[in-house]
Amino acid sequence: MKVYRVIYILLLFALCTPGSAEAQIKRWLRGKTEKSEQHSAREKEDPKYSNERHSFDPVSIYKLPMNRLGDLQNSLSHDYPEVFLITPLDVETREEEDPTSGFRIQLYSTRDVAIADSLRAEFRMWSDSLFAEYQPEAYLDFRQPYYKIHIGDFKNRELAIQVARYLKRWYGDAWVVYDKIDPDGVPSDTMSIFPKSIPKIKR
Repeated sequence: MKVYRVIYILLLFALCTPGSAEAQIKRWLRGKTEKSEQHSAREKEDPKYSNERHSFDPVSIYKLPMNRLGDLQNSLSHDYPEVFLITPLDVETREEEDPTSGFRIQLYSTRDVAIADSLRAEFRMWSDSLFAEYQPEAYLDFRQPYYKIHIGDFKNRELAIQVARYLKRWYGDAWVVYDKIDPDGVPSDTMSIFPKSIPKIKR
């Protein structure tokens, strides 16, 4: 019972406090009045503003020509971070402009660094026989918890796919991955990649 009495006394005190609720109501009315006066002053200066304010039809936006809709869309400001507004075309353009963006071929992935080192050494020993003029470099890339063997530096994805298919004869897990590349290691368009005959190499 004592708790209820305390709450009742506090409520009476809040209601009887002069100017508490009344002040809030006055502030709200004052704000509404100021906004109304601002709109009235602008309507006197610009009659077109008054017509737009009182006669806006939401359905009318669908009646705009396509070029007007495009202008309207371009004029809108977005609250989204810039990274979410990037289109796939922007990504492709940035990749073309960045000389270190390209593709490599992943031959193998393992948790054992000794196996990865052995496989890289093996590929370097055989690369002279596997390819004609082009000699792809073999890279050991550690991305926790795996050691990955990546070979070659390609800007052309189609060429990287052709090389990966060729290497599948000896490395069944070979596939193309997006990676940072060495621009100096990219084969030229006139360079011969594949040998005239498939080498006989047994792993």
